[in-house]
Amino acid sequence: MSDERQALRDSVRSFAERHVRPAAAKHDRDESYPAAIRRKAAENGFVAPTVPTAFDGPGRDVRDALLIAEELWRADPGIGTALISADAGTRLIDRYGTRQQKSRWLPRIAAGEAVSAITITEPDHGSDVASIETTARRDGSEWVLDGTKTWVTNGSVADVLVVLAKTNTGAGHAGISTFLVPSDRPGIETETLAGTLGLRAADFAAVEFDAVRVPATNLVGEVDDGFAQLLTFLAAGRATVAAEALGAASAVVERVGEQIAAEDCPPSHRSQPRGDACYLDLRSSVAAARSLTYRAGHALSERPGEARSERLANMAKLYASETAIDVVDRGLELCGPDTGSTGPSLEKYYRDLRATTIIEGTSESIRSAIARQLLEE
Repeated sequence: MSDERQALRDSVRSFAERHVRPAAAKHDRDESYPAAIRRKAAENGFVAPTVPTAFDGPGRDVRDALLIAEELWRADPGIGTALISADAGTRLIDRYGTRQQKSRWLPRIAAGEAVSAITITEPDHGSDVASIETTARRDGSEWVLDGTKTWVTNGSVADVLVVLAKTNTGAGHAGISTFLVPSDRPGIETETLAGTLGLRAADFAAVEFDAVRVPATNLVGEVDDGFAQLLTFLAAGRATVAAEALGAASAVVERVGEQIAAEDCPPSHRSQPRGDACYLDLRSSVAAARSLTYRAGHALSERPGEARSERLANMAKLYASETAIDVVDRGLELCGPDTGSTGPSLEKYYRDLRATTIIEGTSESIRSAIARQLLEE
């Protein structure tokens, strides 16, 4: 790791230890969105790290973004999700948006003055993006959107929604377009999805569009090009989930090591070779996940769009997320729920980590994608 990147890691970790970890339990208990912490993170350049300097962003690459994600989730996955997702869709806006679209939204998001959300999942359609039913029809100089999205991260706190909608209902994935929809447009209704298993500091919502009108200039890129646009950034999103899982798994291993050293684990475990062997297995698994995650980050930074880079990102997402769940499961078996500790407990990491095998593609869909990629070589 370069000196510059190590300095970034130290800076994010220091911020997270001061502002994120102490607030984790309260935001989890209250299911409250950490707006003040998000603004502080933005002041330090930890929100929207890949927004270009030309639009007042930090201008960092994918490797730096993964490092930030790892450290924030190490401190707390719930608040970490709220901070990391505050720029949802900005890579797509930067790549395909007009100068006006970029100038309007990217500086505000990078500064922590606005939050974005990308709306894909629908009540009846998750990983099968081609089957979405939300529509957009042209009406003069406007587009009119109708439909319902669900499990939208930042859905009820976002200032702008990046919406994927069908503009050609008979064309499958070839008939999807992307729109920028300010959240204050008439016809938008949101419902917060409370009572989730984990990540309770993050905002998840259902968003309904009822004849929502936006100017034709709010179309991102070309008509019917939305699915292709989305594919461009799936790999980076999946690598981010890998880094998030890695951060939480690292925290769990640190906690288990501390308890073993302090002899806080159940006597039946700490007095046997099983405890030491289990700890070694956990450390080794996390090290392997870290290696694969940052290999993917390097590939996505140096060779974006290449099939090998996308495959590495898929592999990292699959391995890191499933490894993290195994790590916290075995940590709980070894040391118990650890509910009285400072910062997030093992019990909380257990709840939070379950989402990593679902978001940005379920493990089953990722396995299928990797298999197809390998067979096509």
